[in-house]
Amino acid sequence: QKGQAIAFAHRALQCHPMLAPELARANPFAVRGSRSPVCSVSSLALVADDEFGQSIAIRATIGLAGNEVEGTLPEDVTVGDLGAWMQERRGEAGYIYLTLPGALRPVAPLAA
Repeated sequence: QKGQAIAFAHRALQCHPMLAPELARANPFAVRGSRSPVCSVSSLALVADDEFGQSIAIRATIGLAGNEVEGTLPEDVTVGDLGAWMQERRGEAGYIYLTLPGALRPVAPLAA
């Protein structure tokens, strides 16, 4: 989070663009073992949309209380964009564990 850990990483990783401190801070996904809420996507569907032409309709729950959220994102959305969208719906700063339909584990931070 503070960008200092990269100094201790292998030289090849120090130059990896996804590990730049500003990008790492923008990453919505929690690392294993951190205390973060689970956001579970229950469905993703391609739908016709007046705003985007085609978009991805999303239905998900936030946290163990199961607060439901729904919305749409452009069809070219990335998993990182989806994570950021879930963070916004959560309404609190911090990382999240994001699970996708059929997945056994949350999305890995480097997937963003």
